[in-house]
Amino acid sequence: MLLVIANSHMPKKTPRATSFTVTDFDSVLGVSLRGLYTVTRFNLSSGYLNDSRFVSLRLMEIPMSEVPVWFERRFEFSFPVELMPNLLARLRGTPARLEEVLLGCEREILIAKPEGKWSAQEHAGHLVDLEPLWLARVEDYVAGSSELTAADLRNRKTDDANHNARVLGKILREFRTARWQLLARVEELDASLFARTIPHPRLKTPMRLVDHLFFVAEHDDHHLARIDELI
Repeated sequence: MLLVIANSHMPKKTPRATSFTVTDFDSVLGVSLRGLYTVTRFNLSSGYLNDSRFVSLRLMEIPMSEVPVWFERRFEFSFPVELMPNLLARLRGTPARLEEVLLGCEREILIAKPEGKWSAQEHAGHLVDLEPLWLARVEDYVAGSSELTAADLRNRKTDDANHNARVLGKILREFRTARWQLLARVEELDASLFARTIPHPRLKTPMRLVDHLFFVAEHDDHHLARIDELI
């Protein structure tokens, strides 16, 4: 949404690169934008405004997310082990689904961080960041570990990775490669391991290997849904 406001409504002597908050716009527009819009760009053509000048404000609507919070999700693993081929097909398709939704998007949209939260590109990078964890948990089943490898619940790897500065194509290629490695390892395993159970460290519930793969597929869909909302 592009909003153009005559300078006569703005404070005179406004310096370049001034950041206006939503509160500032309440008096300027005569309507409340609080909770509806966040200013993402403020451009001035000169150092100070004159009465004949205009200010262009690019406003981005930020709807409430309808995607359930991941850490609040609860899972029921009651499906039969025989659904393993279906899960593998679902996991194999995630790279193509991610590419379909992201390729062709303008970079400005890909890296936008509404309310300071992850951008669409950072959600994609997060999928790459989690692949080593999924593979480590597969190895837990092979080794018969007492508990699945724990995740970093603060997601520091993604926060520190600066995925917005990276090339999208490289992120997508890394994810496709990592997912192929995960599935190739699973397909090497004896089918007897698919029903082996190991407690999940956060959920505190036993998970079969087939449940773990369902968990991964749900995690994929969670971030794809968030990406859909952002673009």
